[in-house]
Amino acid sequence: MTDDRIVTDGGDVVPEARKSVGPWVWLFIGLGLGVGVMFLVGGSSFRPRALSPTTLNSTTTVSEATLGVGDVILGFPDNLSVVVSPGAGRALEVVTWPVQGEATFRSVALSDLNTFGTPRFDSSGHFLAAMVDSGNGLLLTVGRPNSFGIVTDDVNGFAWHDSNAADLAWSKERDGILEIWTSEDAGQPRLVSQSEDISGTIAALGSWGFAVVEQTGVSDGAPTYRSYILDPNGDLSRTIDGRIIASHGSGIFAISEGDRVFVDGPSGELAINTGELESGIALGAAFSPQADRLALTGLLGVVVVDLVEEADAAYPIRAGSDSIAWSSDGRYLLVSSFRGIAVVDTRSGDMFALLEDQTTRAVAVAPIGTP
Repeated sequence: MTDDRIVTDGGDVVPEARKSVGPWVWLFIGLGLGVGVMFLVGGSSFRPRALSPTTLNSTTTVSEATLGVGDVILGFPDNLSVVVSPGAGRALEVVTWPVQGEATFRSVALSDLNTFGTPRFDSSGHFLAAMVDSGNGLLLTVGRPNSFGIVTDDVNGFAWHDSNAADLAWSKERDGILEIWTSEDAGQPRLVSQSEDISGTIAALGSWGFAVVEQTGVSDGAPTYRSYILDPNGDLSRTIDGRIIASHGSGIFAISEGDRVFVDGPSGELAINTGELESGIALGAAFSPQADRLALTGLLGVVVVDLVEEADAAYPIRAGSDSIAWSSDGRYLLVSSFRGIAVVDTRSGDMFALLEDQTTRAVAVAPIGTP
């Protein structure tokens, strides 16, 4: 279909003008707008490992994207999608930088002043979602850069599917009841679960189900959390102490608990040393496409943990948000820094600084061939 539509929790559909667009866009355009596990280690508990800092061999700085990103970083396989705040004004823009060709900037129908949290791209790097503070609650806004619209109101969180493009879920709390909603393959919103027994905000979505994180209190001046794993039907399957900060399609999770980070999966728990991060606190995390490595970012420092070889590398990158992403081939790591994007070639250790005249909010890859 090629209709552009507006969808709401109530299921209303309002057709708009037809455009020649892909099949998933008919519900997102004009909307009313985080392979098997490669654990080769045994046991259920592992001691943290010492970091081996990596020396960066070179730095490339590009002030203006006049070339394709593949021309600037030879071997880079994907197009880039970046949310930025321009130097003048407060409006947000999405930068689309192809492997070959100049970057394009498109304004987003949002103001940086009332955007709540980090905007996030889906797994294809083409759709964007953000929460907006209306003054009377948070609105969920979704779409492509030039066609955002409001999906629903009174949300407290959202999550894109960790592997399927255009699959989105969001959470609400009404009168002590937690609601989980989903829009599968850019389809009609569907209420998955209502529960009085758990509370919190949705943190992750995958074929394995849904993850909800609840703040349970404060310990030593820092908040404490509990994570609930729901199956695809929305039924509670298990509870984990800590806050889920990343998931992978194979059903493994990265979990932050105070200054401790661990990977929870079929092989048990794997403890991660976060000593190279400021205060040991991980703000963002991302599994590599093959789930053999985990990248963690803090306010100061980025750590890449090899989950197979039990080796670690640290990079002196100052993150600007919790947005972090891998290239589709698992070679390059992209970090949203305060000014621009830091791209690390994890094979050679080289680091590239891109779009440094922009304040970045989120970064993602758009693999060639995605819709």
